[in-house]
Amino acid sequence: MSELYAYQQQLRDDLDRAWARGCRHPLVQLPTGGGKTVFSADVIRATVKANRRVGVLMHRNELVDQWARALSSAGIGRRDIGALVAGRVVLSALPAHLISVQTLARRLDDPGIDEPDLLITDEAHHSAARQYQQIYRMWPNATRMGLTATPARLDGLGLSPTYDTLIEGPTVAALIRWAAENRHGGLADYKILTIPVMSRDLPRALGDFRRSATEKASAKPRVMARVASVWREHARNRRTLVFAVSRRHGRLLTASLVQAGARAEFLDGTAHPIERRNCLDRFRTHAINVLVTVDLLFEGFDVPEADCAIMARPTESVVVWLQSCGRVLRRKADDRDALILDCVGNTESLGGPASPRTWSLAGGIRKVDRVPSDGKTFLGDGRTPPKEIEMELQDVGHGKAEEKWRETVGQVRASLHNLRHVSPGVRRVLERIRGI
Repeated sequence: MSELYAYQQQLRDDLDRAWARGCRHPLVQLPTGGGKTVFSADVIRATVKANRRVGVLMHRNELVDQWARALSSAGIGRRDIGALVAGRVVLSALPAHLISVQTLARRLDDPGIDEPDLLITDEAHHSAARQYQQIYRMWPNATRMGLTATPARLDGLGLSPTYDTLIEGPTVAALIRWAAENRHGGLADYKILTIPVMSRDLPRALGDFRRSATEKASAKPRVMARVASVWREHARNRRTLVFAVSRRHGRLLTASLVQAGARAEFLDGTAHPIERRNCLDRFRTHAINVLVTVDLLFEGFDVPEADCAIMARPTESVVVWLQSCGRVLRRKADDRDALILDCVGNTESLGGPASPRTWSLAGGIRKVDRVPSDGKTFLGDGRTPPKEIEMELQDVGHGKAEEKWRETVGQVRASLHNLRHVSPGVRRVLERIRGI
């Protein structure tokens, strides 16, 4: 059974005091990698021992198995844990259930399990979403406890309608100091290199950049070639997570990284669960060394082997930024530092993971004008951020793939000479193709 570290025990004591003074719906904040699951296992174990029922809400089905393994290693027997997930048999009599939000939202009329005494919400910054609120209304008598590293909504608004008190754990900086002073626990130290490859002059909506415009700017060949070159120069000996804007951008960026020499694969939420597990296994066993993703590894997933993150997704959301950086801050067995390669200027706008922040239920922070320095951010090569980097694509190393591509373009160009009667718009497109 896992023992709590001193900072986790302090958080546990703070939670007990909040309940003792009458708070029914606390939100617990602990940085990514700080041990929220171990902390929660202690809460669940005590609740089950008191003959009370527990439900744990999570927003991805894959996290159910991850939580089950974590709770089992924390000393909670698997025979005490059920799952409310599509395609599985629901054992309603068990004292604890791991619940997929999507599955339960489809069963509001007949959930198959009784209302829990304690309802824990993982990644609780999602709690304001409609499906969560429907579940909370269905189980109005349950005590709620939220867990998150970033207690703010993605739109920057507050979580006070859902939670009545905020219990903050140690900061990222404190957890890095803990790791330096203790053999176990805490977070890895890190360094950020800012190497902008594109402009942040993009249209905005709902507190962040518009995805369509951001995808168009990020998917320019020269921009992706520069990102691949940044990987090749700074991270080719690290296991790297790359955060893309969209599926299209992610697939194109994966191809650029492969051309640069990376053993890279693309993984997102549309992949079959078996393929997701296989892909993550290939990453963990060094069969691949770069994993490009869109949102899938953004939160919740544990990939402790990763020690480098490349941000190719511009964002104005502190939630997106910190959740992404947190994927590589878990402490490694050899205590190596993490490297964050910021190719899109997020650090200048949002600060680093260890920058001082003030969280509030009344209105979580999204962005401030002057973020205090974390003391770990440095300017990398290529500081100038033009709208489109003037750079030859062969710098990435296309090899035979480029030769085949140019041969195909030559064949297309030759066939276009036979086209004569076309509209002016089509003719402009053809002229562009002829000019490749």
